[in-house]
Amino acid sequence: MRICSLESCDITVKRSGSATVDLSKYEVRLLADALYETTKGKTGIPAKRKLAREFKLLNALVQHGGLDSVEVSSLQKIDMTIKEEEEMP
Repeated sequence: MRICSLESCDITVKRSGSATVDLSKYEVRLLADALYETTKGKTGIPAKRKLAREFKLLNALVQHGGLDSVEVSSLQKIDMTIKEEEEMP
């Protein structure tokens, strides 16, 4: 991982902070797998699940150059879970 740019949080100007990083395809896969494992079988964590979904999508694009029907189906299931979690009281 290489940090390309970094902007620190500054609440006086309402800047939340951000970073731009370069990741190798191996690092993308590791992060996608780690995020998936932390959300598997758990509920009530839509923000983390959204991040896991984005890394799953990124991993498919980086590793394979596109999405197959299995990946699309998996992403749809994650989307449904996120929607259900967001509707929870």
